[in-house]
Amino acid sequence: MFAAPPVIIGNSLVTKAAGTGKIVIYTFMVYSPSVFNIRLHRSRMTTCLDNGISAIQYDYNILPTVVNLPLFGQEVKTGGFHCTLSITVNTNYDFGYYVIGVRNTIGETTNEVKIVAKGKCQYV
Repeated sequence: MFAAPPVIIGNSLVTKAAGTGKIVIYTFMVYSPSVFNIRLHRSRMTTCLDNGISAIQYDYNILPTVVNLPLFGQEVKTGGFHCTLSITVNTNYDFGYYVIGVRNTIGETTNEVKIVAKGKCQYV
């Protein structure tokens, strides 16, 4: 087994719409040769109108699975993980850009996501 940072497999920027009081769910695949954890924080692209006081409520679940790991223009089937990240939208301050970080002992890989108010016309 070799040492490498985790790889997030899939789309880079995903936008989801939700209303306050709802839970937004992101699913993605991860390859990591070692134990990893997931964290979530606001992106610098989001102006935090509440001065950063409100905490972001989130939870995640990780299940082992087989993933198609992109490698030198090919896809290699290997052991990986199906990750489900649940973000609770409590107030209007919770809309905006977030960075999902997947970190193991070697490094961190990030992916940006966006939550918009349901019913609003938003373009990525």
